[in-house]
Amino acid sequence: MKNVWNTPLVSDRRDWDAEGVGSVRIEGGHAFRWVENTHTSALTLGDVVFHDLDDAGATLVTEVSRCATADLFLMAGVVMATDGLAAYSSSAKTMRYGWIQIFGYNADINAYASGGTAIVAGDSLKGVNDALYVVHDQNPGVAPIYQRKIMAIEGLASSVTVATTIKGFVHCI
Repeated sequence: MKNVWNTPLVSDRRDWDAEGVGSVRIEGGHAFRWVENTHTSALTLGDVVFHDLDDAGATLVTEVSRCATADLFLMAGVVMATDGLAAYSSSAKTMRYGWIQIFGYNADINAYASGGTAIVAGDSLKGVNDALYVVHDQNPGVAPIYQRKIMAIEGLASSVTVATTIKGFVHCI
């Protein structure tokens, strides 16, 4: 079935709900979800975002924010907007709606080799409290802790001390 969308995937963000929050878009073996940033800081391309367990209702899969420990199992996906999604403000909805990738290959995933643990291709990656990146979860061939995860396609040396963009496979459906 062919769909028509109002917004491009990567270079666009909106200050209104142009697609219907929660809408899923499938293109070429990749899946994306239209969401609203409800966090108080802006989100940028490659940021790994999470749903909020406290919103366990109609907004559970429509709103995203920075990870909280209680939400580690609710990884939402990876931000696609090259211009970023603006921070939440109760007084304005300025540019805080956009696409996140929920399934498929992605070349712009923010990752960090925390605690001296290198990331190798095939590793399962998980979120970190109050962060917008992923870290090592399990080695290849070992069951990941969480079902919603990112699998590394390339490595990241343990000597890397800041969040770095890597390639991976997003599985957050």
